[in-house]
Amino acid sequence: MNAPYRHLGELRDVKLTVYQNNLRIDSTEWDEILWVESSDDMYALSAPIYKNKRVRVVRKDDWKKSPIIIEPNLKCPICGKINCKGECDEDRYLHLIWSKDETF
Repeated sequence: MNAPYRHLGELRDVKLTVYQNNLRIDSTEWDEILWVESSDDMYALSAPIYKNKRVRVVRKDDWKKSPIIIEPNLKCPICGKINCKGECDEDRYLHLIWSKDETF
């Protein structure tokens, strides 16, 4: 199973590997993410901050081999910027959304 992961601004569909208390588990949920560049980085799973937490391990090699997820370029209807999501004028943006749906 794969799950999206963004690194250096690039979103990829990466193999999903989750560990809990240094043991690999079958889970689609995680609490923390650990980026692993070499096998030595796996020792970080034994750190106290990861104790009793589900940790998604993303290996650099797996990330490089994974397909890129192309996100649609959505332009803000107010400012015209790509992926603004109404951050330029939140009140006006929310008004535009709610005025389109009169069925509530």
